[in-house]
Amino acid sequence: MTCEVEGTEPISIQWFRNGDGLKTAGKIHTTGRDLIVLNVNPLDNGIYRCLATNPSGTVKSKNTDIITVPGEQWAQIVVPPEDTITKEGMNARFDCVYNFADVIEWYYKQKGPLENSTHYSVLTNGSLVVLGVTKQDEGLYSCVGIRGESTEVPQIFSAQLLLAYLKEADNQTLEPWEGSLRLVAEDSDYEIGCVGYGLPTPTVSWTRGGTGNVLKLKSVSKADQGNYTCIISNLAGTTTANVKIVVTSRPSIEQNPIPVIVDEGNDALFHCEFSGNHKYSTVTWYKDGTLVKPGSRIIDKRGFLNITQTQPSDEGDYLCVVNTKPYPPIFSSPASLTVKEKLKFAPKPVSTHLELGTPKKVHCKAHGATPPFVKWIKEGYIEGEFPSHISDINGTLHFNKVQADDKGKYTCIASNFQGIINATIDIDVVVSPKFTVLPQNPTYVSESSIVIMDCMAEGDPKPAIHWDKNSDMESFDKTRFTVLENGSLLITDVLISDEGKYGCTAGNSGGLKRYEVSLIVRGSEGYRVTDGSDSDSGTVLSKTVAVTLGAAGAYMILVIGLMAYCRCRSRRNKQASLDHPDAVCDVLIVPGDGGEGGNERKGRNGDLVVQSDGDVPNHSHASNHSSKYGNLPVTRDQLSNMMVLGRGQFGEVCLAQVTQTESVVMVKALQETRDEAVLIEFKRELDLFGRVDHPNVAKLVGLCQEQHPHYMILQYTDWGDLKQMLLASKADRKDKPKPPELTSRVLLGLVQQICLGMESLSNHRLVHKDLAARNCLVGSDLTVKVSLSALSKDVYRKEYFLHRNQLLPVRWLPYEVVSEDDYSTKSDVYSFGVTAWEIFSLGNLPHGGRSDQEVLSSLESGDNGLPLPASSPEALQSLIDKCRAKCPNDRPVFSMIALQLADIINQID
Repeated sequence: MTCEVEGTEPISIQWFRNGDGLKTAGKIHTTGRDLIVLNVNPLDNGIYRCLATNPSGTVKSKNTDIITVPGEQWAQIVVPPEDTITKEGMNARFDCVYNFADVIEWYYKQKGPLENSTHYSVLTNGSLVVLGVTKQDEGLYSCVGIRGESTEVPQIFSAQLLLAYLKEADNQTLEPWEGSLRLVAEDSDYEIGCVGYGLPTPTVSWTRGGTGNVLKLKSVSKADQGNYTCIISNLAGTTTANVKIVVTSRPSIEQNPIPVIVDEGNDALFHCEFSGNHKYSTVTWYKDGTLVKPGSRIIDKRGFLNITQTQPSDEGDYLCVVNTKPYPPIFSSPASLTVKEKLKFAPKPVSTHLELGTPKKVHCKAHGATPPFVKWIKEGYIEGEFPSHISDINGTLHFNKVQADDKGKYTCIASNFQGIINATIDIDVVVSPKFTVLPQNPTYVSESSIVIMDCMAEGDPKPAIHWDKNSDMESFDKTRFTVLENGSLLITDVLISDEGKYGCTAGNSGGLKRYEVSLIVRGSEGYRVTDGSDSDSGTVLSKTVAVTLGAAGAYMILVIGLMAYCRCRSRRNKQASLDHPDAVCDVLIVPGDGGEGGNERKGRNGDLVVQSDGDVPNHSHASNHSSKYGNLPVTRDQLSNMMVLGRGQFGEVCLAQVTQTESVVMVKALQETRDEAVLIEFKRELDLFGRVDHPNVAKLVGLCQEQHPHYMILQYTDWGDLKQMLLASKADRKDKPKPPELTSRVLLGLVQQICLGMESLSNHRLVHKDLAARNCLVGSDLTVKVSLSALSKDVYRKEYFLHRNQLLPVRWLPYEVVSEDDYSTKSDVYSFGVTAWEIFSLGNLPHGGRSDQEVLSSLESGDNGLPLPASSPEALQSLIDKCRAKCPNDRPVFSMIALQLADIINQID
C-alpha cells in the first residue's frame, strides 16, 4: 500500500489499521511511502490509513486501503464501513455487511458495543445510524464481525465520522490578495484566484466572468468594470468574497508646472495638470529631489501645490509625480521657485550692556534680494565717525576697550535697491560687581551673642546685596537678621540653628557675583555659679554630672566591644580572601561621612569605603559580580585588547573586549588619588549608570577595585559616540561605509531616545551634568544610549573651557551653572535642547562663530539663540527654545518634552 502525499521533504509517514498505530516489526515493513504486509491472513484484515508529517504540518490521508482475506473460521466483510461527513444536527449512517457472521457489533472509539438508544440506532441489516450528530460524536466507529469461536480475534473494520465545516472568506481567499478594490490596466489580461477551505472540499464559482475558481479577464475594457462575487459552498453552508474592479487608463502630463517668482511673504502656487483617472490617481510633489510634505504653510490638493508666506528657504526646483496603479509613476518637468528676499535684519539688534574696559562686539546683520550695505551711527556723532577705539567693520561694532563715554543710542542702517531699514538700540556701559570687603571664612560666633558678616561690593550701577542661607533667601528670622546699608549681615541673639552656609550675592545689570561663607556657632561655656543655698540647682548639677559620666562609661564599653568584633571579623574576611584569591573586589572608596545602605567603613587611607551586601565579596571571576548595583558580569581579568580612546577627569578612557562574550565595553580608569572632588564625582557616575535600568541609558557592567587603577566598566555600542556618527553622515567617505540617510524622522527618533533616557535619570533624581552628542552612544540599529565618556582633556578638548579652575562645556550649559555652579534636572533640560540642535545640525559646534568667552557673555545677556536648519520641523525650534529658557522655572520637564516630541513625530508621519 502506498501513501500518496506531496510536500517538501523530509516527510515522515505513519500507518494505522482501524485507527491503531502500526509498528515496523515481523511481517510489517515500510519502504519510503509504502507499507508491506508479508504473508497476509485474516488477522491482517482491516482499513488502513496513513499520516504524513513535515516541518510545515501534518495531514491525514483521505483515501483508505482495505485488506480482506477470507478464512473458514472468520466472518467475511462484504460491505466495509466508509468515512462519513455530515452536518451538525443531522443523522449519519454507516453500512457494514458480513458473510458468515453470527454477531455484528458497533464500537465508538473504545466504547461499546453500541445499542439502540436516543442517540444510536443499530439496524437489522447491521448498519449504524448516529442520530443528531454533535461535535462530541466525531471519531472512529468500528464494525466488528464475530463468527462462532473466533470471538477472541474478531474481524474489525473502522470508519471515521467527521463534521462538515466551511471557513469564512477572508484576506487569504482571493489570490493574490490586493484588497477588495482592484485597479486594472486597460487592454491588459487579469486573473484572480478564489480558494475555499472546508470539509468536504467546497465548490467555487464566480457570478460573472469566471470558470471554476479562477476569474479570467482578457483585454480588459471599461465594460469589465464592476463588482464580482466568488461563491464558496459545501455541505456546511456558503460564504462569499467580493471584489470591485476599476479599469484605469495610462496617465499623462498635460501641462507641466511653470516657474514662479514671488516676494518673500507672498504665496506661490504650482499646478500639475494631467489626464487619466483622477479619482484613483495621486499627485505628490518633490523639491530638489526631496518629498514635499504638507504642513501649516504648504497645502497639497489635487494637483495644486500652494506655498503660503514664502521664505528664502523655499527656493528650489519643484516637480509633480502622478501615480495611477498599476502603471509606473510619471514625472513632470521641474519648475523653479524664486523668492525675492525682503530687506530685513537677521536678527534685529537689541539693546545691550557692555563691561567697562573689556573688548566687545555688537553685531548687526541684514539680508535682502541683494546683499545690503550695513553701517552704524551713534547719536551725537557725525555719520561714519567713531572714537578711535571703536570701528565699524561690515556692520559689526568693535570696541577695543569699552569706555564710559561709549554709553548712548546707536542706530544700525541697512540699505540696498529695495530701500533702507534701521534699528536703534541703547548701549549701556556697566561695571560688573566686584567684592571689596568679604567676611572671614569660616566665621566663628558664640551662642546668644551678636555677629556681623561683612560683604561690600562696588560696580556701576551700584550692586544690590542679597544674602541667603543654605541657598534659601526666605529662611531668615527677620527679627534677628538685618542687612545693613553697606551690605553686611547682622545677626543678633545667635542660635545653634543659625549655623550653616551663608551666601552673599552682589548683582547689577553687569552680572552677579556670589561668595559663600560658613558660620559656625559655639555653645556657651561654663556653668551658672550659685551660693550653695539653692539646693535644687545643686541637685540638677549633680544629676547632670552623673548622667554625663554614665554616658561616657557606656560609650567606652561600646567602643571596646566594637574593636573586638571588628578584629574577629577582619580575621574572617582575610581568611575568605585567601580562600578566593581571584575574588573581585567591589568596594568603592569615597570621601565623606555617610553612604547608601549603611554598608560603610574606613579604608586604610582614612577614606570612606562603601561596600556591597556582605563585607567581603567572594565571587570568583567565573561568576557574576554582585554589588549594591546588582550583578556586574565583567571583571578585570576578562578584559583584553584595551585601546585608549582619550583622557577625562579621572584618567584614561579605553575600549576593551570581553573575552567570554567578545563584546566591546568602555573602561573609565580612576588613578590612585586623594582628591576629594574626583572621588565624589567617580561615585556619582557609578550611581548614574548603576542605579538606572533603561534601554536608552548605558549600563554599568563592571566595577574593579582590587588594585589600582580602579575600573568603571560601561556598555558600548558598535558605532561609538553619536557626535562622530553625525559628522560621518555629511563627510565625503568614498572609501568607507556611510551611515544611512538621516531624515528628519530619523533625527527626531534619536532626539526622542535621548529624552526618554534623560527622563529615566530625572525620575531617579539623578543629574547628568554633561549631556551632549559626544557623550551619547549610537548603535548600527540607530539605538541611542545616554553615556558619559567625557573626553575633556584631548579628543573633545575644544568643546570644554577652563572656567573658575574647572573644565566646563559652556556651550551646553545654562547661566545658573557657569555663574553659580547650580546643576539640576533643569540644567540637564537646557543641555538637552542644545543636544537636539546638535543632532539636527549633524554635529556642528553650538555657537560655532563665537569664542568661549563670547559664549559666556551671551549666556549672561540672553543673546544666544540657536536657529535650526531650514528643513527642520518648526515645532522642534519652539521646543528647543523652551528648553533653553534663561529662567530654569520656564523650562519644561523631560516627561512633557517626550510628549511634545511624540506629537512632532506624528505630524511628520
